[in-house]
Amino acid sequence: MKLCSVIVFVLAIFSNLNACALCALYSPTAHANIKFISQNMALKEVKIQWIFSENFTKLTFETYDINSNLKLEDAELKEIKKALLDYLKPRNYLISASYYDGLQKDISLKLDPKDVRVLVQNLRLKFEFDFSLNLELKDKRVVKITIFDPEDYFNFKIASGEFYELEDGFFIKPNVNLNTGFYEITTKAPPKPLLHQLVPNEQQLNEQKFEIDKIDESKTNFISMLGVKYLGELKSLIKNGGDNHFILLISFIYGLLHAAGPGHGKLLTTSYFAANGGSYVKAFLFALKIGFLHVIGALVLVYATMFLVESFVSKTVNEVAGVTTKISAILIVLVACAMLVAKFKKNKFKFSPSGSSSRILNSSCACSCPKCSCKKDGEWFVVLGASLVPCPGVVLVFILAFSIGSFGAAFLSALMIGLAMAIVIFLAAVFGRALNLGFSKFKPVGFYFEILALCLMIMLGVFMFIASQRIQVL
Repeated sequence: MKLCSVIVFVLAIFSNLNACALCALYSPTAHANIKFISQNMALKEVKIQWIFSENFTKLTFETYDINSNLKLEDAELKEIKKALLDYLKPRNYLISASYYDGLQKDISLKLDPKDVRVLVQNLRLKFEFDFSLNLELKDKRVVKITIFDPEDYFNFKIASGEFYELEDGFFIKPNVNLNTGFYEITTKAPPKPLLHQLVPNEQQLNEQKFEIDKIDESKTNFISMLGVKYLGELKSLIKNGGDNHFILLISFIYGLLHAAGPGHGKLLTTSYFAANGGSYVKAFLFALKIGFLHVIGALVLVYATMFLVESFVSKTVNEVAGVTTKISAILIVLVACAMLVAKFKKNKFKFSPSGSSSRILNSSCACSCPKCSCKKDGEWFVVLGASLVPCPGVVLVFILAFSIGSFGAAFLSALMIGLAMAIVIFLAAVFGRALNLGFSKFKPVGFYFEILALCLMIMLGVFMFIASQRIQVL
């Protein structure tokens, strides 16, 4: 029984971490514009601009707009830039460049970063990079640039671009294929454009403008985006001193939407009550513990960060999630392997005469009494695991409270979010209880299904460890 409690505890950590690390679950698509600058018969600089969708820009605002004034100020943009460079620098800015002449092999180019800028224009987040380059201008020479993230945090689509003139009679002729661009240096002037090319119709302009918006919209679900909308409204109400009753209502709605998304211990709660059963009162108290420990965890994180480092770094939550995901992944693999070995060594089962339940021989907690201390310990393991990582929405509410001094409204708002989350988790517990009552009429599924479940746990742990790096980007 104790070993089973540990398994449920570790899995609870997994489900909650993946729910709270939004950026790890969403790979934004960026349009990349590439422009070459020449001087003294050589390419001296390449300017690269990443333009993100309105959707991703809104998500970034909710994380980094600490004072909730609906704009990213210099200090907030600085935090985004730091998080960006921490990810890009070790990966060569996700850019590989080379050139070739005719049929010659590609020769690698070194791009030296001169400047990096982060800004918001026309409701879109933009990253701009200036790279130094020193490549002689030569007719029919081709420069190849690929922008690719092997860890799949960012996706890219390079803009096709048009012919443009450099100096001394040279031109750049782009030829783009998704995230790779071929830029031919030529002395041949481009043909004169047709009238419809000079004045593109409105439909073409709209298609170009909203292309990445459509791509990103397909990656997010309606409930998640609705939750982001209510979170933004909640922050605005707290900042502007809105009506407390309305703040509590919006907080409750946000909590329901947030908890209804992936994770937050719902699957683990269902599994726990499906295995152990319990009354409705027990299920409700169980859910309340998870909801309110979520709130307390957020308060402790923000308080400690504010007073220990004197400012809140928005990336803190993601960094904590990344580290704890690695720890959780290792625990899952180790515990699952230990259980797998133990299962093969001790695969003797003892069934009750009625066939309604089963126990593993030599269990250190064979008592099925509801007051069994081992069961209580197991329940707290699950509660602690499901509330280990603080809720990002509650974290942002507390950050705003520290910024403007509105602690009372923020704390009540956080409690309502916790209560709403508890209601969703309670429904998951009720569903698990119903499964327990239904399956208690049949004999156990069997030894081989348990082996399969342990193998899946090992695979899950390996996947978590590999994916944990993606949590620490923005």
